[in-house]
Amino acid sequence: MSLRTLGSSIIILLAAVKDVPQELHDSAKVDGAGSFQVIRSIALPMINGSLFFLVIINTIAGFQTFTEANTAFFGSGNTTYINDGDRHWELVVTASVITTVPMIILFFLGQRHFVEGIATTGNKG
Repeated sequence: MSLRTLGSSIIILLAAVKDVPQELHDSAKVDGAGSFQVIRSIALPMINGSLFFLVIINTIAGFQTFTEANTAFFGSGNTTYINDGDRHWELVVTASVITTVPMIILFFLGQRHFVEGIATTGNKG
């Protein structure tokens, strides 16, 4: 994970946590809930969309880092993709599909949470 992704994740998570009303924490404490129970029962469900958004963004960043490192390591002189000056496009396309399909599946499985995380992060009220 790059420092830019880590910094963005921290800012998004802080904004989501600040949106949880302090009154909910106080009322749970009055009802006898401990700190862990307040976090588990009140805070986490309220920041669920933001957490899922961060999972998707950081997974995409991880895949991007992997493909950048793979490209830098194997470079243009890769003997797997190039044979006698002729590029094996079927291998290039297969590698592209293998790295893209998991991201598409992850997005469609959590599309509702993804959109909710974008829409609610940083909003007051």
